[in-house]
Amino acid sequence: MRTKVLFIVALLFASLLIFAVKPVSAAPDYELTKYDPREDVLRVRTGGDFKFDDWDNVEITKMTSTYVSGIPTKIQLTMTVVGTIQNNEDYKYIFVVVADGDEYIFAAYQNNAAIGFKLGENQLIPPGQVTVSGAGSKTLTITFWESAIDNPSSSYDFSGGAVYSEGEYMRYLDLAPDKLILITEPSDLSTVSGGITIKGVIRESIEPQPGTNVKININNEGWVDVTGTDPWSYYLDTTGYSDEIPIKVMVKGTEYEDEITIKIDQDTGNYESFDQKPSVHVGDSYHYESLGQAQVSGINLEITNEMDTEIQSYETITVDGTDYETYKVYTYTEGEQDLGYISYDNKMQRWGWRDLDSFGTVKEYTRSQTTVTPFRPQTTVDTNTTYDPPFETHSDYSVTVGFSNKWPFHTTSDSESTTTVAGDNEPTENPPYNEPLDGTGECLYYKSSHNVFGNNFQDIYVIRTYYENPGMSVVEYYSPELGVPVQIDTYDPSRNLMFSLGLDSYERMPFSIAIGEVTFNPMPPKAENKNKITIEVKNVGIEDATNIKITVMDGSRQVGQKTIDSILAGDDQNVEFDWTPKAEGNHTIKITASSGSTNLDEKIEYVDVEPKDGDVVSNMLFILLLIVIVVIVIILVLFMLMKRKGKKEEITGEKPEEAAKTEGAAVAATPVVVAAEEEPVVAPTAQAEPSLTSETIVCPSCKQNFTVQYQSKPVRVKCPSCGTEGVLN
Repeated sequence: MRTKVLFIVALLFASLLIFAVKPVSAAPDYELTKYDPREDVLRVRTGGDFKFDDWDNVEITKMTSTYVSGIPTKIQLTMTVVGTIQNNEDYKYIFVVVADGDEYIFAAYQNNAAIGFKLGENQLIPPGQVTVSGAGSKTLTITFWESAIDNPSSSYDFSGGAVYSEGEYMRYLDLAPDKLILITEPSDLSTVSGGITIKGVIRESIEPQPGTNVKININNEGWVDVTGTDPWSYYLDTTGYSDEIPIKVMVKGTEYEDEITIKIDQDTGNYESFDQKPSVHVGDSYHYESLGQAQVSGINLEITNEMDTEIQSYETITVDGTDYETYKVYTYTEGEQDLGYISYDNKMQRWGWRDLDSFGTVKEYTRSQTTVTPFRPQTTVDTNTTYDPPFETHSDYSVTVGFSNKWPFHTTSDSESTTTVAGDNEPTENPPYNEPLDGTGECLYYKSSHNVFGNNFQDIYVIRTYYENPGMSVVEYYSPELGVPVQIDTYDPSRNLMFSLGLDSYERMPFSIAIGEVTFNPMPPKAENKNKITIEVKNVGIEDATNIKITVMDGSRQVGQKTIDSILAGDDQNVEFDWTPKAEGNHTIKITASSGSTNLDEKIEYVDVEPKDGDVVSNMLFILLLIVIVVIVIILVLFMLMKRKGKKEEITGEKPEEAAKTEGAAVAATPVVVAAEEEPVVAPTAQAEPSLTSETIVCPSCKQNFTVQYQSKPVRVKCPSCGTEGVLN
């Protein structure tokens, strides 16, 4: 019994060891089958210790099939994979596999400088030939044979296709994608107006490779690039369109994969924030925060072109839940609704307020706050005035539109609030205005942002915000086209549009540094393993930038710092850093790019670092050892229970009184096993030796025959072979 248990333990232990060290199986043995690249997904995979990540780039450019009549038929399949090997390693393995499953249709390898070819493990098809040409940029060409009959020749050019990464060893080319790209905003047949941001994603779960282009076509006017890849976005000003226009998007090398139609409404605007007209809308690069609502009642005021208007009224004003009651005489002068600009020098010193009767160009700083009141400002535009430094004379203008807060209570906002726009409009004067002041007004604070009404505004970069008085801030910008479109609309009491002044041009800054795409290779990184960080640095200004300093931080630890000598206007340049993460877990990578004291950009990447390879193996061995120990303990417990149960078994038959009840029944010679608690009973010794009876019986446990002698029955007996005890009746 003990031998059987030990054998089972050894068998289980050996099985666990075999499972632990079982190698990854090689590519399965498949015969070559027909492969149609128009129907399948093509993957190119490396094997052994050679990775695609060792190449600067990978392109799948061409595959041709040449069929020659006859049996067997020659198929010349040429696959060209182009990539630059940085460390001058030879090719190890290249596999080409189909979409579903791991079977490969052919494989090329180079080992010990010998080029070879194999088709799975099937040697029935004669091997073809493999050529590797080029120094640095390698081209792999494979030719082989197949048995087929009179198939047409074909050729497929993949040079326009998008190549994706699927791990370190795989490159992926979807030849027949199912809705590869998708427009998520706006929805099809939706009605839009003004500036909108079209958004979308690439639907495949794999990450697009750098260089994958997404293009958009508005109203069949031609394909242009979008911002980003996955997700991507494109800002569109709809003011130049009418009725319905189609919008198409595509991924590089394929026809457009999604299309929507939007309806243009040029007569309505986004006025959710204002019940009182006229209103001011600062769009695209701004969003608003409410400072409080004021409910005004009992006033019936008409503002005209007269200078002074007197109001005598009882008012209840509620601001953020607090009631203010007043009964006073207020004098409102239309001239108090000033329209002008506030200028700052490069040390953030305020130069003062200027009436909006002429324009200058602000070189570095703009004021970014607007407080809206229910009173209409005077608006007069003149474009030909020269100011003292830091302003210059320009044919266009940059203007800060200001609105005085004339509510009869003090809010947290400054009494004068401004926002800066630029444009080249001709001089314009507002028409007369006549509207009752009765209803709900809302004081709004506009500040710089990348998001307005759910839309992203491209090409606006915020360096930092300076705060002075409560409710007032100054934002320092750099951008190729810094613009804050402002529209001032006036309505009559019937809400008919009387006048609209739009200021929507741009101010261009000298140079602007922005951080573009950041990639990590390999991905995901592993602890204590070297990783390469590649950072795209852009100059989105109109002048060349010099001495651009790039700093990379891993938490509080500096990874490195490099300086780019120069980047031409509108150009970009990549810079690489070697990074060895010290530990696994989440790492915060902060990248700073700066040029001078006022041009900088920051970007933060959150990266999950996996354990190093040795730690993974150690953890697996520890878990395996723990499993083995648990299995051994369980087997030992079962063995002890079985041994204890065996001690409690004994041989027994029928009791004497039960045997008497059986008429004419012979006494069984084979004993029956019953439980025995005490030691065997030895027959007492008499003074005169009585005669003994001999009888041969069979042990019920081991089936061995043995002879017992007794004077009378019942008598306790014991098997000499296995030690089983019992009673013979």
